[in-house]
Amino acid sequence: MSDVRLQLTQVQYKLLIDLSQSIPRVLAGAPEGTAEASQSSAIPRQPPDHSASSSSPAVNLQPELRVADGTRVWAAIEVLLTIGAVKLHLFDENATTETNLKEHGIARFALTENSLRTKILSDGAIEAQVVLKSLVMHNTRPGHSKFREIMPAAEHDRNQVMLLYTKAGGNGPALAILTVDSPKIIFAVDPIIALLEFFTSATEPISDVTEEQEDGQDTESTTVPSQLDFRLDLHAASVSILQNDSDPETQAIRLAVKQVQLSQQVYQSLHPLLFCSYNPQGILALRVDRLGMSLMQMGASASESVRFMDDVDLTLSLDSRSSSAQRSTSLDVSVKPVVFRASYRDINLITTIANRALELYTQSTQSASRETATAHKSHFGSTKHPPRASARHLSGHTREELESIGHARVVLSQEQASSFLLAMPLFLML
Repeated sequence: MSDVRLQLTQVQYKLLIDLSQSIPRVLAGAPEGTAEASQSSAIPRQPPDHSASSSSPAVNLQPELRVADGTRVWAAIEVLLTIGAVKLHLFDENATTETNLKEHGIARFALTENSLRTKILSDGAIEAQVVLKSLVMHNTRPGHSKFREIMPAAEHDRNQVMLLYTKAGGNGPALAILTVDSPKIIFAVDPIIALLEFFTSATEPISDVTEEQEDGQDTESTTVPSQLDFRLDLHAASVSILQNDSDPETQAIRLAVKQVQLSQQVYQSLHPLLFCSYNPQGILALRVDRLGMSLMQMGASASESVRFMDDVDLTLSLDSRSSSAQRSTSLDVSVKPVVFRASYRDINLITTIANRALELYTQSTQSASRETATAHKSHFGSTKHPPRASARHLSGHTREELESIGHARVVLSQEQASSFLLAMPLFLML
């Protein structure tokens, strides 16, 4: 396949996310007969068994075909897709016409020499492999930036990004392995905050009551999600944060790491006291080799850079387990001695970049909060009646309590809280 060029504005991105969330809800309300017919049509038919024929010789078709427990499994679908290049250009929310697209650009991505290999077996097992030869990212925001390449092209002939995904048949476990080789990132704070605002613009708070339910209907889901283990391998990565991207000789903070390995192994269990309560448990392991920071001047040689933090090796292990009586979390951290060397000028540089990032992030979150409040006000203020709810939710409440339906509330489950706690050590380290 030849090159693919895509352009996406922030408004279009929101519409695509809303559409992806609306289609499953529409399909979920299909009649039972149609759903059963679609499920029956989706069941693959077993090919006729010609092994008993004396005219055909015996052929070993392992490992694609194998007989286990009397069930024959074969490759139902095999797909190989190659694309020369995929180019994606992102624009902010003020890009409304073709004439002002250039004035509201954010970033442009280019993925070269892409390939996708997928195999689906008859029992539902999936194996997919995605390979990207090179990943390039440019800053297209208006201004006088002298560093437009946020992620330059790879300087080696190896594949830069590789993703391998395997899943067992049925509701079996799945494994995802992502490998990134020698990425180099040079950026100012402004385009990164703009990208963060772009991708988080489609997130909306989830309401407690989404649709009317009949009395006596069980709302608990009895389906346990499939197990997903993952592993991330990052080799020879470097990140340079610029103080002023309009100055070709600006100061920068450079972070370099030789190797990062992040893996998670999840095992599932049903809580014996709660009806179909799903509790994810597992082990999260992080290993960082030769992590160092230095202060440098863009355009100068690497020998002129000043080491700010010596190379550090870090190992982190987080083990989460739960039972009917308790839930325990074990954290094991091993770090070599950390040595910092900084002058007053170096500290001012670091605080200037950090304050700039904090200021832009605060402005982004405040604008998003205002948009969300305006949307809620227009949604609940344009109708004379409050949102509908089932009799089960409305029974036993006073009039004052019923009038409060529709106000925004924050709901945090136990699984979301545990995920936040798992991510906290990573943010504190980086």
